Amino acid sequence: MNHFKGIFGSVVLLAFCASSGVTNYYARHDLPIRLPKETLDFLKNLTGNLKDINIDLKKPPTDWLNPPVAPGTSGVAEDDLFIVRYPSDKAGLGAYILKEAHNNIALLEDLFGWYPLPHKYFNRRLEINLYESEGACGENCPKGTLGLINLAISPSHGHAFIEGIHLNPILYSNWSKDGSQKDELAFHRLATVLRHEMAHAAYFSGLSMGNQIRHPHWVVEGIAEYAGESTWRLEEKHNSAQGMSLQETSNTQSYNDYWMGYTAHLGLECWKGKKFMDSYASKLLASPSVSAALKAATSGNDKQGGAADNKVITLNEWDLAWRGMVDKGIFNKVPPPGTKFTCAGS
Repeated sequence: MNHFKGIFGSVVLLAFCASSGVTNYYARHDLPIRLPKETLDFLKNLTGNLKDINIDLKKPPTDWLNPPVAPGTSGVAEDDLFIVRYPSDKAGLGAYILKEAHNNIALLEDLFGWYPLPHKYFNRRLEINLYESEGACGENCPKGTLGLINLAISPSHGHAFIEGIHLNPILYSNWSKDGSQKDELAFHRLATVLRHEMAHAAYFSGLSMGNQIRHPHWVVEGIAEYAGESTWRLEEKHNSAQGMSLQETSNTQSYNDYWMGYTAHLGLECWKGKKFMDSYASKLLASPSVSAALKAATSGNDKQGGAADNKVITLNEWDLAWRGMVDKGIFNKVPPPGTKFTCAGS
């Protein structure tokens, strides 16, 4: 395994009650929703199949405040939405990350129809931490990860509460003090990792967890890779989809899930168009399964730009379309850094 091939981690810190269920007050609704067993199994499965996911008990969100400092950081760039902590000799890097974080909001709102801005979500600014070294990053930079997001589910609220994003120093160790880094690939890689983790923030905070959620790993990571526009992921050449398939369940995490999930979502856009893709992503947050999200996106085609014939798209059809694109080598061409993937030949 090539540890630094771009393996992302999503940490879900789960807090469980001794009772039979957890009450969930969905972020955009007032009524309590009990977390069903399927959703709890989904969350525990995510934590159990990635070595860089931890399970821990946390306090209610009302007791969680932005801490004054993160170990291994010493500079702060902040505004009403974000707190970026960075090494003292990389102020330019901190300013760059703050700007990129703001740029990502509109993109993620377009995709998911939602982003957890402070006034919508616990009045807490999103923390983004950059470290002096991997050693200073410690447990927030498990071996093999480029980015990590800490999440928690509170027993008193049931929300997926965002604690912070951590970016591995391997991404920015050679940045100059003023941020005049000339390595375009490094700029691109860092920007996509940040956007990937912010996509996880939008996904988990917007998830309607009372709906018996059972999304497979390739969807959880693939939608974040798609949002991150992680075109460098296409460097992982797969000449066929042999041994891979787009299924409703995936109980065993594979690092191929990143490539498979990313190319599958690129393929869905190539096949059905960007408007349908955005509709699917927003429906995914409120849908228990991939098939349910596809059905909801198709049913809403008059508003969201779904399939013109109003025919429900099945996961099997998506799988066949994606496999055909893989066989044609559609995903074998890696665009230059900062350039969007195009669907030519699909």
